[in-house]
Amino acid sequence: MATTEEKKARLKEIEEDIAGLLREFPDRTDDPQDYGDAGAALAQREELSTQLEVLAIERDRLKRELGLD
Repeated sequence: MATTEEKKARLKEIEEDIAGLLREFPDRTDDPQDYGDAGAALAQREELSTQLEVLAIERDRLKRELGLD
């Protein structure tokens, strides 16, 4: 079982990872794109969304365990 300090360190890591992923998140554009570019952008948004969701779940769990909610 992780110590309180290890949980706090992991929570900080997660928050930094979330901030980094949000910076990478591609903006949606109304500019014309070919199907390949549009498909790649959609796939990237979906992948980042999934990663963000997983990190948010772990963050919320750690916050509950640490009594930070």
